[in-house]
Amino acid sequence: MPACVSACVRTFVPACVRACVRTFVRKCVRECVQKCVRTCVRACVRTCVRAYIRACVRACVRACVRAFVCACVRIYHTMAPLEPTRTARTKPPVADVPSHWRQRSLAASDSHRPT
Repeated sequence: MPACVSACVRTFVPACVRACVRTFVRKCVRECVQKCVRTCVRACVRTCVRAYIRACVRACVRACVRAFVCACVRIYHTMAPLEPTRTARTKPPVADVPSHWRQRSLAASDSHRPT
């Protein structure tokens, strides 16, 4: 591996991995890190071939972040359990209703009771 490439990889793979770990759920991390490392190495190789180290570093970080975000968001969405959606017809749990609404609805229900 040319010196430029190894310097680029040394600099940005750890940053990419840290971002990956911070951002996504644990079971996604392994795949995310692998994709990130592969992408970063490819980006480093491509940019180092035609540029000096500073340009390589900037290009590498942009390509790496863009690629790992796209890859990980896809992985995350396929792995995350779907949240049950609440329809408009179902009543919210009591905890979701402000207390003054509860008191008002209790008072209203008392007044409608047959005596």
